[in-house]
Amino acid sequence: MGLIYPLAKGIRKAREPSNYDLPLKLYASWMNEGIEVIYPGEARKKEMEGSVILELEFEHDGKLSECTLTESSSHAILDKAAITAASKAALSEQAIETNAGFKQQLKVTFRLQNA
Repeated sequence: MGLIYPLAKGIRKAREPSNYDLPLKLYASWMNEGIEVIYPGEARKKEMEGSVILELEFEHDGKLSECTLTESSSHAILDKAAITAASKAALSEQAIETNAGFKQQLKVTFRLQNA
């Protein structure tokens, strides 16, 4: 008779190490190029997750002029990381030419992934 192994029910894979900052790349069609969002190691260690919604206003040359937090993640450290990343955003030439992008909303989601 062969060996019988119990079924692994409800077992999750270990999460990747969480004591370091994790850089993520964020893209949107109206952006000149993607921006790097840092998922703070401190937040990952404490298993903080959430979404941040920002309203971004741009000058006519495509440079960011204002960034307003419209919906918090309920974690100041995640809100700050999203705002810091958004401060590097710029409009694409197409968005500038079509006058389609002078106000944009940006949603940044911080979610832990299984390894």
